[in-house]
Amino acid sequence: MEKSEVEKLIESHTEELTDVDLAELMTNSDNEDDENENEETERPNFNLGTLAELFRYSKELTDKMFEYDPFME
Repeated sequence: MEKSEVEKLIESHTEELTDVDLAELMTNSDNEDDENENEETERPNFNLGTLAELFRYSKELTDKMFEYDPFME
């Protein structure tokens, strides 16, 4: 996932949820939880490469946050 893709995704979710939207999300979440309980859990493929990737994303997110509020601690 590229930085521009992350920014587009964040920008697309800036509007507030209505009560109907929230109720729909809650209903979908409950249905997904029921489905996930029936599925066998797979062990995630977590290694040093994925850890390094996560740290890069963390750095990009931190940099982006400082662009919006440079005085943030």
